[in-house]
Amino acid sequence: MWRSFQKISQNSCARANSSCVSFGVRTLSMSADAVGSSRSEYETVVHNRAQKKFILNIEGSSEPARIEYRVLKPGVIDLYHTEVPDEFRGRGIAKKLAAGAFEHVKKENLRMKLSCWYLQTILTQNPKSGFAALLDEN
Repeated sequence: MWRSFQKISQNSCARANSSCVSFGVRTLSMSADAVGSSRSEYETVVHNRAQKKFILNIEGSSEPARIEYRVLKPGVIDLYHTEVPDEFRGRGIAKKLAAGAFEHVKKENLRMKLSCWYLQTILTQNPKSGFAALLDEN
């Protein structure tokens, strides 16, 4: 199951025909209880720089879950929209996607603004994640 999930994610980059970066994200406490299966705690989140999106493909869905962002200034992005297809909501998918986006911000030494209420909630509910230190205060 994991291999097919990973393959779907890689294929979405090829279909998008744009600059994508796929990376494994260890979501730790932010999603360990939300996964609810024996799958690895590493999930593949695709960063599509050209479309300014983080994408998490869902097996059985034609639409991926996504976080959209805009660049506010060099080194600072605003994560402003999170969306999961209706039939897959409530399964912890947005939480995994959020962890992937936050991890990308950390890895790339960026700062972030969270205009999305859902991402603000995730950050507030997980104070030990350390991701709050990535917030841009300006």
